[in-house]
Amino acid sequence: MHGSDGYFNPEGTLTRGQFAKILSLTMGIEAKGSATFQDVKSDYWAAGYISALADCNIVGGDRGNYKPNAPVTRAQFVAMLKRALHQ
Repeated sequence: MHGSDGYFNPEGTLTRGQFAKILSLTMGIEAKGSATFQDVKSDYWAAGYISALADCNIVGGDRGNYKPNAPVTRAQFVAMLKRALHQ
């Protein structure tokens, strides 16, 4: 895991983009995919992870948006993890 600006920030919130990277790396899912979201530009640092997880039906969006910088909720965390474990 990498921090932000050299800090791990254990008390900070986990974003949906950060969780996509963690989940992709944990599951061995290559950061490539064809799925796109209106609010995730192709040069966004986690775009490949988000796209790959969407292609695997592990993550989804809300009206075409992924909201990569929003905090991941406990419900979203559990739902994504459950889908990943049942791949």
